[in-house]
Amino acid sequence: MTVQTMSKIKTIVTRTLIALGGVVLIASLGATAVSYQMNRELAKRNQEQATKISSLDVSVKDLNKRLSTRDDELKGLRDQLAIVQPQVDTLKNNMDAFATQAAACDTVRRSLKGGA
Repeated sequence: MTVQTMSKIKTIVTRTLIALGGVVLIASLGATAVSYQMNRELAKRNQEQATKISSLDVSVKDLNKRLSTRDDELKGLRDQLAIVQPQVDTLKNNMDAFATQAAACDTVRRSLKGGA
């Protein structure tokens, strides 16, 4: 091979390597841009999820407070029922006795009507 041929080959190889380097550089920049965009989207999604979690945490605390209040109300109602239940039982017994007396009075009234 002559020096001239070697020089042409060297020039072709150099230009090819420069072209390949340019392609690799552009591909690298593209990959970096895609990676950057994906990271921005992930950061945005993470922020949205953190906001939702914070909101849910506030909701859970509110629900726990309401549950505690309702438990206290329920305990109060149970205590009232324990106080009132004997009175209710007495009232039921009195109503049964009244019904029995009313039936007896009705029987006496019928017998008096029949005998009069």
